Amino acid sequence: MKGSQRKYLDHIRRVAGKAINSYTLIEPDDNILVALSGGKDSLVLLDILSSRLRFIPINYTLHAAYVNVEIISPNADMSYLSSFCRDLNVPFHHKTITLDRHPGSKKSSCFVCSWNRRKELFLMADALGCTKIAFGHHLDDIVETLIMNMTLHGKFSTMPVKLSMFNGALFIIRPLALLTGEEINRYAQLKQFKHLENRCEFGDTSKREEAKKIIREMERIHRKAKWNIFHSMSNINTEYLV
Repeated sequence: MKGSQRKYLDHIRRVAGKAINSYTLIEPDDNILVALSGGKDSLVLLDILSSRLRFIPINYTLHAAYVNVEIISPNADMSYLSSFCRDLNVPFHHKTITLDRHPGSKKSSCFVCSWNRRKELFLMADALGCTKIAFGHHLDDIVETLIMNMTLHGKFSTMPVKLSMFNGALFIIRPLALLTGEEINRYAQLKQFKHLENRCEFGDTSKREEAKKIIREMERIHRKAKWNIFHSMSNINTEYLV
């Protein structure tokens, strides 16, 4: 690997470290469950969190977990995920569950699938003594969700970088919050990570794709539009809101 490529990887790790420190995402002796989706984002997340342990003065424990929903979601390459985690010296846990969908339910398959996956991760975290679950969502995901919630639901809300749950017994953290999807893609390419993510046949990504288009149009107006939208969420002037 070229020196410039190594410098890029170090830069991405530093940006993730900035998010971790700015939002107090990881503290000494934390026991963290990293949620693997099979996609590049979560692989990059696990790689970064694992590599940081060699350079920072605090220690924490990592576990990795993959939840497959039978029939609904395509199964990832278990052998690759297991090998990936083994190379990083991170315990790998996986489970296949059946979708709990009641006849006549008005909730979409995507919502029910996501809810059941999240529920299983909560159970895994509790069984492993983990107090934090790390997801691979990045800045693009956060801004797109904000646009979708404003447009579809009339709500100014998105994926929080750190979310307290169950009266503080568990936290959801997103250490890649200050990194763009493009940056994460390049990191994964340089590290030659295998792309495992498969589209679910029930998945409807049209709304998110439309949000991506809206953001690209905003970037035509101002090249830092995506970053400005992200920063606007912590720069709210309530005096000038309805």
